[in-house]
Amino acid sequence: MPFISEGGLKFTDHHIQSPLNNVANSCQVCHREETESLVKDVYTRQDKIAENRTILEKLLVRCHIEAKAAWDEVQVRNR
Repeated sequence: MPFISEGGLKFTDHHIQSPLNNVANSCQVCHREETESLVKDVYTRQDKIAENRTILEKLLVRCHIEAKAAWDEVQVRNR
């Protein structure tokens, strides 16, 4: 969270927004890279997360289909 100074006091800004709206105060306080580099890194990571989520969703669907087939097989055998 970025810091804000008001009336000589320093406190964190709890306004909920994207940290990319204020890179200097929300990111570069700790990360010493250039703004462009930080923003590029964020988007690269978000793209990878989206890619991994898509792969995981497909795997979960396959698992559910296979679990249903196994369940149905057990039910047939137990009749």
